[in-house]
Amino acid sequence: MPLILFLAFAVVTIWLTMSLKTMPLIGAGLIGLNLITAVAFTYDKLVAGRGLTRVPERVLLCLCFLGGLVGGGLSMMVLRHKTSKRPFRQAMIAILIIQLLGGCGVLAIRGHFS
Repeated sequence: MPLILFLAFAVVTIWLTMSLKTMPLIGAGLIGLNLITAVAFTYDKLVAGRGLTRVPERVLLCLCFLGGLVGGGLSMMVLRHKTSKRPFRQAMIAILIIQLLGGCGVLAIRGHFS
């Protein structure tokens, strides 16, 4: 997935977080979740092919869906992990689109586009 999409998503996430009154709480939660997601991707990459217990793909995708998409996407690109699995990449793109639309929807409801 192109790095530019994930950077755009990061900008939208920061913008949305800054537009809410609960910015410190939401910002800290998103940063923490992205770090946890990056650690999960890194661990899965390190144990891949070694016969150790791996992180299930559904767990990685769930972490991304819950808000760790930037950490997961950047980890995918930097570590070159799960990049050859087309269904996984498609799921990541779907999560990105859903979250971008959701973020824009929240901003629209709050009147930021008027």
